[in-house]
Amino acid sequence: MIVPRSQAFLRHMASRLNDLWSASPTPVPDQAKVLFLVAGLSVGGAERHTVTVRAALARRGFPTSLLAVGSRRSEVIAALPGAEDAEQLNVKGMSSLSGWVSLWRALRRSDANIVVCVNQAPLISAAFLRLALGTRAKIVCVFHTTILRPSDQIRLPLFRVGLGLADALVYVSRNQASYWRARWLWCRKQAIIQNGIDLDRFGADPAARVAMRQRLDVADDEILVGLVAAFRPEKNHAQLLDVVREAHDRGARVKVLFVGDGETRPSTERLARDLNLDSLVIFAGEQSDVRPWMSACDCGVLCSDAVETFSLAAIEFLASGVPMLMSDIGGASEIVEHGVNGFLFAVGDSQAFADCLMKASDPAIRERLQAQAVRSVQGLSEERMVDGYVSLLHAVSAGSRQRLRRLAPETGPLPVRSAD
Repeated sequence: MIVPRSQAFLRHMASRLNDLWSASPTPVPDQAKVLFLVAGLSVGGAERHTVTVRAALARRGFPTSLLAVGSRRSEVIAALPGAEDAEQLNVKGMSSLSGWVSLWRALRRSDANIVVCVNQAPLISAAFLRLALGTRAKIVCVFHTTILRPSDQIRLPLFRVGLGLADALVYVSRNQASYWRARWLWCRKQAIIQNGIDLDRFGADPAARVAMRQRLDVADDEILVGLVAAFRPEKNHAQLLDVVREAHDRGARVKVLFVGDGETRPSTERLARDLNLDSLVIFAGEQSDVRPWMSACDCGVLCSDAVETFSLAAIEFLASGVPMLMSDIGGASEIVEHGVNGFLFAVGDSQAFADCLMKASDPAIRERLQAQAVRSVQGLSEERMVDGYVSLLHAVSAGSRQRLRRLAPETGPLPVRSAD
């Protein structure tokens, strides 16, 4: 943790470094040209969020582009509106000079007025390349992480310096903002813009539910719990299997639906066999349209132990009329009200998780949760979220002296605030 005195020193040095490149600042037009910079195009909430925001800004008249630094690519993501013309550099890592040169050239070609960097590595790269005159654009970081993975902890010191050089930091959750502000993460402008979804695309669909449950051979009296997420270590798929094993031992008739793919899928499949659950676990793989799969479920689940901050999948489940069981990480408590539209449990607490699942297995309790699910996320619309980003872009364009601006109508204030 950086102590206040060190933090003040970082602010001072960042301001001095910014003065070096901004002595003759390039004016930003009203409709700024916006470049979104991501590490890759793999399946994930941050990637989906990025292409959604980009497509929405383009519809509102902003010239936009998307640049992926690495080689990771999912055809599901690449086919989404907002990703169809993405440029991919296929850089294998930023440890080589050639990677930095490729990105420097790409930033120069983009001629962007604002670069929106998604998470740590893109922000670090863009901030330092701006010092090397790779771009004169304003730099905004959209940060999707609360609890860092060990690999991300290594980058944290550089991330702090990069944020000191950036023009704005966006948190996607109030809880996340509180967590990092308490740890002295600093940027000259900070905003909170909660994630949102296209609520018109989701809703309870009884016909789709019946058809998918028949396809999956799920009986009416069986509880189908769904986890829609990439198979990555922090998503903690194994914990769900352990909890379902315990729930079966306690008499619950539960089946599991996994939608997604990734590095930990093979180990999860082995664990399902080892726990004698292989006949009760469905691996659906990546799906371009998750709606019928979500509609088939009785409960959605997210049991992440790191990274998770404001899950799009959780909002989509609730918008589909499906209550959520979530580990209380990041902004989970901003999405799920315990006992109202789902249940929360402490990260890593399998006993509490199992107790939540047993409660949700009770038809009367589940019906009460389902009744609140849709209305609980009506404030988390894509339009509200995009309004926030439009306001943010205008605030950043206005220059660093602006101290406060409301971003968008929401359940509470979403200020762009000066950190000075």
